Amino acid sequence: MLREIGSEFHIESEVSNKLDGNLNTTQKKYADYRYTRSGREAIGFILNEIVTSKKVALLPTYICKSMLQPFLNKGYSIEYFGIDENFNPNLKDIERALCKDPDVMLVIDWFGMSRNQDAVCLAKEHSKQLVILSDCTHSYFNDSMTFEPDFIVASLRKWFALPDGAVAINCKCNFENKLEFNDNVFYHHRKEAMRLKSNYINNREKALKTQYRKLLSEAEASIELDDRILGISPFSLSIINQMDFDYMKRKRRENFNILYNLIDKSLGMPIVNKMITENDCPFCFPIIVENNRDQIQEWLAENGIYCPVLWPLPDEVYLNYGISAYLSDNMLSIPCDQRYSADDMEYIAKTIKAFLGRKQHETTKINDSWS
Repeated sequence: MLREIGSEFHIESEVSNKLDGNLNTTQKKYADYRYTRSGREAIGFILNEIVTSKKVALLPTYICKSMLQPFLNKGYSIEYFGIDENFNPNLKDIERALCKDPDVMLVIDWFGMSRNQDAVCLAKEHSKQLVILSDCTHSYFNDSMTFEPDFIVASLRKWFALPDGAVAINCKCNFENKLEFNDNVFYHHRKEAMRLKSNYINNREKALKTQYRKLLSEAEASIELDDRILGISPFSLSIINQMDFDYMKRKRRENFNILYNLIDKSLGMPIVNKMITENDCPFCFPIIVENNRDQIQEWLAENGIYCPVLWPLPDEVYLNYGISAYLSDNMLSIPCDQRYSADDMEYIAKTIKAFLGRKQHETTKINDSWS
């Protein structure tokens, strides 16, 4: 039976909804935090806390559309700074943008790498009042940061099986606003879809896969049309309370390092080009695949391995920033999360090796036809 690796998490039917007990958090060292429905709502919640003079935001070019939307919803004009092939922010872009006196600067720890220290220092030298908002979704379970932001956001539903859930953190003082959970289509559709996926994994009925994929698609469509900022559902919060974060971090480290050792570097170069230590927790195993990215993504999917692209860029960024466009066009995110074993990682590596063998065979046939 074909195994499946990647795509959405699933929720086992025996997961409970216990709301008692101590809150299982990693952000206790910060002044205050709120759990939101989604990452974009965590950004929106923080923007509601910021006192602005010009409503100008400074954002990196390697960014997904959903992260851009909260700024647009709040009436911000956007200034961009580019990055190089190693995800280092372009300091000259930042210097130019600082002339517009932005109110807030968003930085992102792409794939767990902290490359923003120089950019933040430069921005803070220009203005002590500039608010630094750090998206730590990819680095949330790392042990340390290289600079101190004013606020942090992280989408937690990308890390484990939650129907909804993100966190907004105030690093220096308390939030003024509160959040409430209200029933919503996004939460219900995703919760049901994740249960259906669990059933599908157990019995492989194709109709179940069609159903849960339809629900997931409808959930994403619903949140695109919903501009509310909601709190996390009690069900998702109860799952966070029961999570074994230490196990999750250990499994992700082990799986990443297995892939690092096994995946043929002639196919794609790892973006995080080092072994993961006990101080870090990988979000995924990202690689750059020139020329063959779409073909290998399709090949892996045919063999039950689903690798997303992080991220398709906003049109104005894609057309004007070549390096970010290159990264978006050639990056592939290989799953290495806690759902999977060493055998699963070896299966991924063997499947990629099989793709290389097929490509070499096709090249040989072409060369033979011309000889």
